[in-house]
Amino acid sequence: MFGDDLHIIISPLLKIEILQMPKPLKPYGGFIFTSENGVQAYVQNWPKSGLPAYCVGPRTEIAAKSAGFQTITANGSASDLIEMLKRENVKNPLLHIHGEQTRGEVVQNLQASGYRVDGLVAYHQIPMRLNQGAIAALSGEKPLILPLFSPRTAELFFDSAKQINAKLLIIALSKAIRDAVPVNSSTKVSIAKTPDANAMLKLIKKCLEI
Repeated sequence: MFGDDLHIIISPLLKIEILQMPKPLKPYGGFIFTSENGVQAYVQNWPKSGLPAYCVGPRTEIAAKSAGFQTITANGSASDLIEMLKRENVKNPLLHIHGEQTRGEVVQNLQASGYRVDGLVAYHQIPMRLNQGAIAALSGEKPLILPLFSPRTAELFFDSAKQINAKLLIIALSKAIRDAVPVNSSTKVSIAKTPDANAMLKLIKKCLEI
């Protein structure tokens, strides 16, 4: 997409460990997914379902649709998902399948509004250190573009990146990620117009053309 001259370094900051989950005894009328990992955890533990799945964004919706759910997407953030569920005025009990660490307090917000929603931790997000390729690039002089998709990975990046000599431009999925960048950092942050992968790619392409 960006040409052969672009050097891409992949250094994961989180490792996903999906947990074994007993099938819930409570009959749920639908599921809430705020990541593809939640869908994957469902698929690895339970049989396919044709029930509604309320998804935070398009990538999560694609995963849920592939798993057999009837999908509805908020095309946005956790707060957008909460507002969508309120507009839908869902009466059936719902189960939010999520990771050990979550943002947006989806379950708490919906419960406070009178909705019957439970949460289930379905996977661990294990922190990882930057690999040697990433450390070497950050120590160098060539400018770098860094896409970040969550405040958690932003925090892990700056915890792991002890020395940054390179000129760094962060492409952030949301304002919450920009807010996770240390206040004493001179790193420039650009925020995608919408919180999805396509908007991130468009912004990266725009930055490469400057």
